Amino acid sequence: MCLPPRKVLLLLPVIFVISGRKDHVRRNQLIDRFELEPGGKIRKMSKGMKQKVGLIAAFVHDPEVIILDEPTSGLDPLMQKRFVELIIEERSRGKTILMSSHQFDEINQICERAAIIREGKLVAVENIHSMKAALPQSFVVTLENNEGMTILQNSTLNYIQRAPLIAEIFIKDDYDSMLNTLANCKVAHMVSTPRTLDQIFMDFYGKEH
Repeated sequence: MCLPPRKVLLLLPVIFVISGRKDHVRRNQLIDRFELEPGGKIRKMSKGMKQKVGLIAAFVHDPEVIILDEPTSGLDPLMQKRFVELIIEERSRGKTILMSSHQFDEINQICERAAIIREGKLVAVENIHSMKAALPQSFVVTLENNEGMTILQNSTLNYIQRAPLIAEIFIKDDYDSMLNTLANCKVAHMVSTPRTLDQIFMDFYGKEH
């Protein structure tokens, strides 16, 4: 890997040799943020500690474009949270960040656009909010009796029966139809589940070629 002149990153054990006070300050900030012990030897580090070294190396020179591959692999929940906070800070500073990840919650928190790759081919590149808005809204309904389930079965609603008296109803625009149907049932409980990137991902992978 070629580094810009006067910008040298050297791992002896874990020692960063960087020119310029600005980089020196940023290095120390990142080390403190990720609680890295800079005197340790890399070959003796855990996967999580090595991941911290990689993240600090990626951000220390304050690059305009950052490419990350599964950046939180091996990090504990606290360090994952700090990573998300760092990405949000960098994004607010106008940095471009490309990230490959299977952590959908993480992507949802920090990314504005998502690309889905299936069998080596790019099948979608869209704004995350637009992707989620295109999904049906899901409502999990618990009915009090079998009569309510019979009414639901005889309706035109799109649903999956999850248990004898529990159904998950999927709605796009026909909210009135769902409400009118459920008005004839005795509903014990009803909850709306969030639209998630997991659903989008599985939808693309469930499609036929």
